[in-house]
Amino acid sequence: MGDAIPERDRGPLLTLSRGLGILEILSSATADGMTHARMAEMLGFQRSTLYRYLASLEELGFVEALGEGRYRLGSRAAGLASAAARERAFRRLAKRAVEHTSSLVGEAVHATIFSDGQSVTVAAAPSSSPVASRLGVGTRRPAHASASGRVFLALLPAEVVSPWIEAAERRDTQGGELRLSDRLDRVRTSRLGMDDSEFWPGVSCLAAPVYDHSDEVVGSLSLAVTGHAARSRRLLEMVGPLQRGARALSVSLGYE
Repeated sequence: MGDAIPERDRGPLLTLSRGLGILEILSSATADGMTHARMAEMLGFQRSTLYRYLASLEELGFVEALGEGRYRLGSRAAGLASAAARERAFRRLAKRAVEHTSSLVGEAVHATIFSDGQSVTVAAAPSSSPVASRLGVGTRRPAHASASGRVFLALLPAEVVSPWIEAAERRDTQGGELRLSDRLDRVRTSRLGMDDSEFWPGVSCLAAPVYDHSDEVVGSLSLAVTGHAARSRRLLEMVGPLQRGARALSVSLGYE
């Protein structure tokens, strides 16, 4: 494998291309890793150049040196691969979960993941609800102002979500009587996110976390109701079916 871009275009893009090329090569290595000489041959790099790249990648945790000139992917690269696999599995299994839960509650149900401070819909059940069009695949909502987003802010690792929490608290856009920190404390206690017409007027949402085999939150199952249903006991009656749907989806992802 040679350089992905011409040598004359040296710069950040060339550095990135070479770094990704090294990771791609190492992804096919066994647990014993791959020798520096073999990588240099496959990539078409000078050995001194490859050593510099490997040293930088090792410092960042993407590459692990095994000694005697052998290398393999580091824990940080493995973590990214694991996260990508979890998200693919969640997307694949979520469609059946949202459709089943929607059939039980008769409302718009969708599944979301966390991305860049937003809750993003990755699966949605067909529904005649007027709010369904707002919850289509690919739609986004600010995490601090949405039920599913609050699930993520409350239950994902602090190093992942703290920048978004701090930014939301500085803007103080969530309104209402409770501060965002208080709302997140409630989510941690109840394992249920809620917003009451705070993002969309006249629309209230509930969200329950979905876990994977490592007991980490990988997504959420959420429902939305409009009009009088948002302000009645009907919304509370949906909590059970929603949480059971989220748990069933979690079990299908290996959660115990």
